[in-house]
Amino acid sequence: EAETLRDRMLAASGQLDRKLFGTPLAIKENDAGQVVVDGGQKRRSLYIRMRRSQPVGMLQTFDAPVMETNCQRRSSSTVATQSLMLMNSDFVVQYSQRLAERVEADAGPDRRSQVIRAWQLAYGVEPAAELVGELTAFVERQAVAFGKVKEKDDAATPGKFAMASLCQALISANRFLYID
Repeated sequence: EAETLRDRMLAASGQLDRKLFGTPLAIKENDAGQVVVDGGQKRRSLYIRMRRSQPVGMLQTFDAPVMETNCQRRSSSTVATQSLMLMNSDFVVQYSQRLAERVEADAGPDRRSQVIRAWQLAYGVEPAAELVGELTAFVERQAVAFGKVKEKDDAATPGKFAMASLCQALISANRFLYID
């Protein structure tokens, strides 16, 4: 479900505000004209202001109920726009970076420990040993690639970008989206 996906991204990154009740989260149009949650509001998706004329882009992409008519059953789809949203959404990129920051804070500087912690936070289980090696190698390759294109005035290191890249891949995977 759309709301659960957004809430899981916030929770995995350690950013979910679990405060109950209160005013709804404001929405706005971003530079691309897509309706998003305004600012860094981190409360559960249940609290997002819903307007029929302005459905929140990420929630709409993942089949949030249509507010124009009575919704007796939630539709479920798997379409290309969902994958594109996970690859290009500012929200997903931002919380992938926050998840990477949490992973580094929890696991320390050891890349292998970071990979294991990222997997644990995303999926709630330990990764298989051979998978840890593959993911660690992926992060190392990404760090090298990001090192070649790093902006001079950017404070983030290629290693941080690489870990955020892995985190984005983890939260974009079917394993994160669906419960088997």
